[in-house]
Amino acid sequence: MTSRQPKRSLRSKRSFRQFILIAQFSLILLFQLHAQNAEEPHRIRLAWAEDEYALRYKVTIEKEDDGEYTEVLQEFTDTFFIEIPLPPGNYRCQVVPYDFLEKPGAGSEWMNFEVKPPVEAPPPESEPQPVPEPPPMVVSVPPPPPPVVLPEENKLFHLYINTAWAPLVPLYEKDNLFIGKSPSLLGAAARLGAIYSGFSVIDIGLEFAGSWYAFDAVHNGNESALYHAATAGPNLVVQKKFPNQVSAIRFRLGGGLLFMADAQPFYAALGASFVWFPFTHFFLETGLDYAHLFAGDASGCLRPHIGAGVQF
Repeated sequence: MTSRQPKRSLRSKRSFRQFILIAQFSLILLFQLHAQNAEEPHRIRLAWAEDEYALRYKVTIEKEDDGEYTEVLQEFTDTFFIEIPLPPGNYRCQVVPYDFLEKPGAGSEWMNFEVKPPVEAPPPESEPQPVPEPPPMVVSVPPPPPPVVLPEENKLFHLYINTAWAPLVPLYEKDNLFIGKSPSLLGAAARLGAIYSGFSVIDIGLEFAGSWYAFDAVHNGNESALYHAATAGPNLVVQKKFPNQVSAIRFRLGGGLLFMADAQPFYAALGASFVWFPFTHFFLETGLDYAHLFAGDASGCLRPHIGAGVQF
């Protein structure tokens, strides 16, 4: 009897060691499975305010890792929300609207959010029941700032008409009745034009311009009298908008005919003006034109103008 007890003791020790090894392996496996479940993606829903000027939105999501952000998703959508799976972690997102001309607008501020691992349910006391899928986590993104645009930005063509006070200041003249020796304050101008805004850098247009002047002059040795003159002709217009989208600079190059009682000479004109839109369809414009008259000896003048108009 005494010779068999050591053998039983060895067998007991071996069984106990095997049990410990199996228990340790089971604990390690359970820990790994728990870590894998914690890293499983969680479905989230990003939503933002709808932009009436937007055709679609670009959504960018970046993940934070040791203070640095790495892009994990960039996607376009024509709705004002998006549902995506993301693993637990810290993220930030930005939404950029694109208008009907596929031009990007001002994006929203970066919005930080956190995706937490799903909470494990306690073990069931009875027969397990199917667990419904949890609803997606909702993260609201502040809307992009509303765009400040020129009136009817989505239109490719804009029609406009304006009138202005336009005095005449002589630069050089040689016995020219129209360009006398003194400035003429009795002057008015009108323009009717169309501008194409389909280019990204500049707008190009064509306008028809006319003006009227009344001035005192001595003609053919007679006494000083009040004379009238008018101009008419086309102009090529190039417009450059400022970043605020409510003001612009217009450059003009053109010419036409000068209509007087005894002559109709040609003239050429070059000018620039500043345009400001205080309201949707109403604008103010001021500028300066230079005109050269092809009648006998060389004659030239400056034509400042200030006025207002409407654009459709």
